[in-house]
Amino acid sequence: MKKIKIILILCHLLFLFSFFHIALAQEKEPSEFYDLKIETILNEETDIALITVTGKHGYHINIDYPWKLTINNLDGLIVEKHTYFGSDAETMTEEKAVFRIPFQADNNMIIKANLKLAVCKDIKCIFDDAAISWFPPTTQ
Repeated sequence: MKKIKIILILCHLLFLFSFFHIALAQEKEPSEFYDLKIETILNEETDIALITVTGKHGYHINIDYPWKLTINNLDGLIVEKHTYFGSDAETMTEEKAVFRIPFQADNNMIIKANLKLAVCKDIKCIFDDAAISWFPPTTQ
């Protein structure tokens, strides 16, 4: 009977340890594994947003993942299309992914989009649905 009690106590302690270990283990945010940079370029006819993603900490762009950039439809925003896929990217290599988005927008508008992406290292991949935004470039 004592053995059963000891086993039950040990099982209970093991359960508590694993629960607290999981609760205390902080998962990193997906954005800690990649850099996302948005640059806007003032152009004569149509402005351009360059959205660039590079891996960090040894992670690389997963070119096989179905990347998808979805630009919100806003009044006063003109874009060629609202959805871009990995095949639409200007560059899609393991080193970087670059989307070139021609657009026209009011100067005070915030353009919002979502980017579904993946970066990988060895056998581990990080998937993210990043909310991004940018302003039209301004004349100086």
